[in-house]
Amino acid sequence: MLSPLDLTQTTPRHQQVYERLLGLIRAGHWKSGEKVPPELELAAELGVAKLTVHRAVQALATEGWVTRTVGRGTFVAPKPPPAGLRRVVLAFGASAANILGSDYYGGLYQGITETLGSSVELVLCPNAFTDASLPQADGLLIIAPRESAAASLEKLARTKRPAVVVGAHWPGLALEAVDSDNTGAARRVVAHLAGLGHQKIALVYAEPETANTRDRIAGFQAEAALHDVETSEHSAQEFWRLSCKEKETLLESVRQGATAVFAAGYFIALDVLNALREAHYRVPEDISVVGFDDPVSARLVYPPLTTIRQPLHAMGQRAAERLIAQAAENPPDGSLELLPVELILRSSTLKRQKEKHL
Repeated sequence: MLSPLDLTQTTPRHQQVYERLLGLIRAGHWKSGEKVPPELELAAELGVAKLTVHRAVQALATEGWVTRTVGRGTFVAPKPPPAGLRRVVLAFGASAANILGSDYYGGLYQGITETLGSSVELVLCPNAFTDASLPQADGLLIIAPRESAAASLEKLARTKRPAVVVGAHWPGLALEAVDSDNTGAARRVVAHLAGLGHQKIALVYAEPETANTRDRIAGFQAEAALHDVETSEHSAQEFWRLSCKEKETLLESVRQGATAVFAAGYFIALDVLNALREAHYRVPEDISVVGFDDPVSARLVYPPLTTIRQPLHAMGQRAAERLIAQAAENPPDGSLELLPVELILRSSTLKRQKEKHL
């Protein structure tokens, strides 16, 4: 149901209707190929004459925003491909066998496809990024590359092909990049835990060679120093689980007084919960736990996980928008765009009770 127009405005009513309908199309209120409500229905909702709506819809059709078919109605036109972008490669910086089944990659992919539109051919390259692995295309989105690919990315930048890095960055990166604020995310976690009274916090992370983990460690250390929080750090050899020895090292930190754990990865957070449960610690009564990333399962585990939510959809959108800008012959500026994260509060963290001294 659309709200009525403000009929006191001096702008012609058909122009107001045109702008309202165009705004709804651009915002995705009606998707590509979706039928627009009949003109008589729109007129009743907007509080104007049917002829006024007809003039606005005619203008939208002339400009290619909608198509009209006699006997069928008015439909949102398919999104035209961005100028200069008919084929785009999505190159994944780390081996990604389950790209679309991953919450991380899937969120990015959805934002990318919605922005580029269905007319752009997407080619997925799930292998580690190298020059040889990339087919010819009008543009490239390099997703989560390792810093070890810097030389290849430098070479790619010299080709002047439109290219944007998504989900990674480092000093001297030769290409434009869009990433979430991993440093700020870790700082928010530590500030939250310190605010709950936790003065000894354990950090568990994996893949320290990646840009994301590097930034999370840096943010953790900086905010812990600011709050005078005692810390311990534990590196896992595998990105999704702790070995028996690594679990024991973490539990030793807990025995020595750590009252909270920041697991800087989602699967690591689940394994931390398992390790604490197996050792008969209660979460959050004995130990608070914060994770990273927020798939649906984060609210279904027990206890529901306090975690960082990355703006994956928005990251995909912004990367695609910047690629479109480059294809339109806007020179890349090599800049980094960091998008803010959310701290999602659930039941795995709890205010620390002050110990009673007899």
